[in-house]
Amino acid sequence: MSLLDVLCTGNLVTKEQHDELKSLAPNVHVVRGDFDEDSSLPESKIIQIGQFKIGLIHGHQIVPWGDAHSLAVIQRQMDVDILITGHTHRNEVNEYEGKWFINPGSITGAYRFDLPYPLYSPLTPSAQHAYH
Repeated sequence: MSLLDVLCTGNLVTKEQHDELKSLAPNVHVVRGDFDEDSSLPESKIIQIGQFKIGLIHGHQIVPWGDAHSLAVIQRQMDVDILITGHTHRNEVNEYEGKWFINPGSITGAYRFDLPYPLYSPLTPSAQHAYH
């Protein structure tokens, strides 16, 4: 089985990290995070995958961070079925007002200022190593 699409909510920081994602799938979709210096990355992106229209943003634009109502406003502005955001490093999947909101968490174990430990997405090898 191979991947067809990689969706990244930003903060790749280096070109090497972006190149590594490109080695995983033929379609790599990346938006600019608050630590990305590459100004060519878009702030937001809309991707059609199958029957789903997917919005992709980093999430630092959402105030307060991760707020369901604020996410729903962005979802309606982008007119998408699914909104994928990052920034909080908290893995979450929620339905709100009949739409889906996904935060994949962190694949690197990024630290959060309000927690004394790193958070990993449970879907990554990093998480399996950290928690076992």
